[in-house]
Amino acid sequence: MPNPPTLAITRRDLTRAAALLPDRARPRLRMEPTLDRTGTVDGAWWPRTSNLRAELPGLVTTLAAILGPVVAVGVDTAAWTDIPARITVDGHIVRIIPYAVGDGTMSVVRGRMDHFLLLVLPPPTSTAAAGTAMALAVRTGNAAPLPVLLAAAAAPDHGNQDRAADRWEDEGGALVGV
Repeated sequence: MPNPPTLAITRRDLTRAAALLPDRARPRLRMEPTLDRTGTVDGAWWPRTSNLRAELPGLVTTLAAILGPVVAVGVDTAAWTDIPARITVDGHIVRIIPYAVGDGTMSVVRGRMDHFLLLVLPPPTSTAAAGTAMALAVRTGNAAPLPVLLAAAAAPDHGNQDRAADRWEDEGGALVGV
């Protein structure tokens, strides 16, 4: 199956998409700028709560403005409360697909079998750790495995994240674009 066409987004695209929502509903979202899907994840999202019904409409609205219509979202049942079977956003029904893998990700489906994978940071993550994890996750071509990305989110400061990434690189991994 050939890769879907490459999209490219800019900070202006994210700003324009976020402007569709009031401040409190704007998702804390970063996307890999080329969206070429060569990295471990295609973006990172830091929700404010673990209530999916409350958090998902703002995320889907923003993603739809960037990617086009979102038809389904795969969510890890262990990470969320109040998981609906579907939501309606801007008149479009978005199906919620529950899964129980516990890997800190969310699958976003647009069109026909066109998937994007988001790293989902736990809501209580500190601002510094979230910034570090999100920046690492959205580097173009980032090949850091999910445990390294999640360790960055759990780290209380940049030093711990750097040590987790160094440990991974010492064991044969390589951070692309660092």
